[in-house]
Amino acid sequence: QLFKAQHPFRFSTSLPSMVEHKDMTNASTVVASDGVTSTEIEGEHVLLDLDEGIYYGLNSVGGAIWKELQEPTSVEAIVRAITDAYEVGREECQEDVLALLDDLQDNGLVDVREA
Repeated sequence: QLFKAQHPFRFSTSLPSMVEHKDMTNASTVVASDGVTSTEIEGEHVLLDLDEGIYYGLNSVGGAIWKELQEPTSVEAIVRAITDAYEVGREECQEDVLALLDDLQDNGLVDVREA
């Protein structure tokens, strides 16, 4: 079964500035789940949930975030890494990172630990 995340990561101004993100905060620690493997194919990162047998796709920016998630890291550190690597404002980046992390968490691809 092929499944592409409904909201693949992208920098956009379409997100409201005060979106609620479940229990996740800047201090939350996030890490890729053990049952997920990934590879890069033609600039897109493909994630495979080994337990469910479902594929997910992330664009290059989403892939950069996924790379950060290979070790436990804080949301704040991910936002800092992306704002350092791409021309995007911190607030916009934070909203987009949290939105992607929410999607990944909803699909069981990451584990979130509160600080």
